[in-house]
Amino acid sequence: MPRDPRRKVLNSLLADALRGREGHLLGTGWPWDQTDEFNTVDAVQLVGQGAGREPLPWLTLDDLMSIVAAHPKRDPVVLLRNLKAVLLSGDEAVSPQIPALKWIAFETRIDDALYVFQDGRWFTMTSTYHEQIRAEADRILSQASCVALPPWMTGHEKAYNVKVAEDDPAFLALDRKLIRTAMHPRGIELCDLLGPGDEFIHLKELRGSDEASHLFSQALVATDQLLLDGEGRQKFAEKVSALSGGARTAPEHPEDGRPRHRRPRSGHRRHAVHLQPGDAGPAGTASRRPRRQGVRHVHRATWPVIRRRLALTSDGSGTQAKIRRVG
Repeated sequence: MPRDPRRKVLNSLLADALRGREGHLLGTGWPWDQTDEFNTVDAVQLVGQGAGREPLPWLTLDDLMSIVAAHPKRDPVVLLRNLKAVLLSGDEAVSPQIPALKWIAFETRIDDALYVFQDGRWFTMTSTYHEQIRAEADRILSQASCVALPPWMTGHEKAYNVKVAEDDPAFLALDRKLIRTAMHPRGIELCDLLGPGDEFIHLKELRGSDEASHLFSQALVATDQLLLDGEGRQKFAEKVSALSGGARTAPEHPEDGRPRHRRPRSGHRRHAVHLQPGDAGPAGTASRRPRRQGVRHVHRATWPVIRRRLALTSDGSGTQAKIRRVG
C-alpha cells in the first residue's frame, strides 16, 4: 500500500516544531508500545548521533530539541528516529533501544482535521472525539481523594515514600518493591504506597508531560496485573505481609481471581495517582492546566478504556472510526 501523501506534509510540520518554530503544540509522551516491558527507571542512555556519553536523568523535550539544534542540516524526524534511547534501572538496561522519536507528542490541524503524532505514528482524530477525550480526562482527574498526603519534599521519590510511611504507619512504602512473575519477568512495581484503605497510590514529581505518561502507564500495568495475574496477586500479598511484619494483608480476592472490593476507612479500593503541576502537552499526555497537588483516584476499570481509546487504530476502511492511522 502506498504511503498516505499527507505524511510528507505532516512530517514537515513536525520538523518545523522540533526546530523550535512557534505556533505548534509539541510535547513528550511515554512510548506506549513499551509499557509492559519495564517499570522502574532511573536514567536514560542515548545511543547514536547526538548522544552524550553520560546517561540523562530523564529524556525531556529540551534534550531532544537541543540535539536537533546541534545538527541543523539533518532532518529532525529522521535524526530522532535513528537516535535510540535505552532505559536504565541502576546500571542495568531494562528496555530495548527505542527510537527517541517515540517520545515526541505533537498536534496540528490541516483544514478542519486534527492530526496527532504519538508513539512514532500519525493519527487523525475527529474533533468531537478529541473533545470527548479531554472531557473524560478532566472528569477522571477532578475526582477528589479522601487520602491526604504531605507536600512533596525536595529529593528522590523513594525518600518521599519512605518518609510518608515512617510518619504514618497506615501507609506502606512499596516503591521499587518489584513483583516478578511469568507475566512480567523483569518485575513491576504495583504501587509506590499502599494506603490505609488498600489504595494503590502511584506518585511522581512531574517535570513534564512525558513523566505524566509514565505515571499513567505504571498504574495501567499494575491494574492489568491485579486483574489478570493470579501469581502476581499472590506474590504481592506475600510482599505486603513481609514488609509490614505481618501487620498488613493485601486486598483479598475471591476464587475466580477477580479483585474484591472492601470498604475500610477510605472506601472502595482504587488506584490513585499523585499529580504535581506539570508542563503543557498534547492530547494523551499531561493536561495543559496546572492542577492542585493531591491524589486523584482513578477506578481500576478506567485505565484499559483510556488506553484503548488512545491506541485505537484503523486501516481507514471504517467510516465511523474516530481515530484513524495515517498510512
